[in-house]
Amino acid sequence: MRYVELINRLIQDQIRHRQNIILFGQNIGAGSCLGGLTRNLRVTESSRLINTTNAENTLVGVGFGLMLNGISSVFFVKQLDFVLLGIDQMVNTNNYVRLSESRASFTIVPIVVDSGYQGIQSSYNGFSDVCSLARIPGYLINGSGDATRIIETELFRPGVRMIGVSQRLFGIEGEQFPSVRSATKNNEIFEYYDGQDLTIVCFNLSLTYGVELHKGAKDRGMSAALYSVNYVELVDWTMIDASIRVTNRLVVIDDSKTVMGLPEQLLSRLNGGSDLAFLEIIKRRGRFEDTLRPSSDELSFDVEAVLEAAFRT
Repeated sequence: MRYVELINRLIQDQIRHRQNIILFGQNIGAGSCLGGLTRNLRVTESSRLINTTNAENTLVGVGFGLMLNGISSVFFVKQLDFVLLGIDQMVNTNNYVRLSESRASFTIVPIVVDSGYQGIQSSYNGFSDVCSLARIPGYLINGSGDATRIIETELFRPGVRMIGVSQRLFGIEGEQFPSVRSATKNNEIFEYYDGQDLTIVCFNLSLTYGVELHKGAKDRGMSAALYSVNYVELVDWTMIDASIRVTNRLVVIDDSKTVMGLPEQLLSRLNGGSDLAFLEIIKRRGRFEDTLRPSSDELSFDVEAVLEAAFRT
């Protein structure tokens, strides 16, 4: 089962028997159904599925209004860029909502357009920037393992949040994603492998790159720990701290276009990495303007060169 099919099935499971909920967004029940993300969604008689126009600021306000009136809703957004049109509501209306005692939920589910060749108005890959600006908790789905836990526990949990999905991963088969070994209580960090020689920490939607690096280490006979930081707010770093104390070698991978984010928060805790035997930071380099030209939008790095340097120390 592909990444997008699994998420779709998990959403179907969550809405199948829920009463008095609203699902809305452009073409969520028509056409491609957002590339299959919202295909065949069926709600109960007391609930509604609404295909909307492009009016994101209004639609975000609708979600908050429903929540204040005790109705839970999910707003599906065809690309993360469009969420920016609702930022006034997400910042200012949400400040009002924070003071309410509503037990309903409002979840925004945007597609992060990270698959390349999408044009200059579809290249925004700054999920954590939006969450930080609006002070809204955010979760990113990196594969089949974390998808189950995040959808089941967060989609209709009381309160406001965003759950981001990756367009680049839509066609990836589930068996290509590693199984979750453990996770923090609040779905902040997912551990996929334990290891004694190297710690790999993936941010944003970069888990597949971390899997490639982990495989390379294994082929060399080395043991690498692999983590994904899925949560965008304050993170409990205890699990990762413990691994770094063992390995003393760290690779940070971030495929977002955020300038300063959670990777920098982690590194600040480590004195910039000066006390580590090895530190490699894999992020997008070069001028921002270069990211706006047609490209594959892949995060490029030399796996063998990184591992050679890591295990030479």
